[in-house]
Amino acid sequence: MQIQQVQPALTAPALESEPRLREAAKDFEALLIGQILRSFRSEIEEGSLAAGGSSAGATMLEFAEQHLAQVLSRQGGLGLHEIIVQGLRRKDDASTLEAEAPGQLALGGPPGA
Repeated sequence: MQIQQVQPALTAPALESEPRLREAAKDFEALLIGQILRSFRSEIEEGSLAAGGSSAGATMLEFAEQHLAQVLSRQGGLGLHEIIVQGLRRKDDASTLEAEAPGQLALGGPPGA
């Protein structure tokens, strides 16, 4: 029956996109960590490299924040990337189930049964 042939086609793209999904989740976590670091920088005292309008010092700190955020994320970060991946997997699983059995209720069975 052709339904059996459709099933692998629905799950194969999800398996192929797993590494890209993880990479995107880590990149997103790095952006969030970068935002946290930027908020810390706004609290730095006047004696810092970025004080007094030094654009070179401010640029250096910005690059350092970006690099630190990426390194932290790649080494496990805050664990947000795993939560993001799990959430997207659940969403993908629900979409796959809906595509396989349209009109089915979450608790099972067609409407009115």
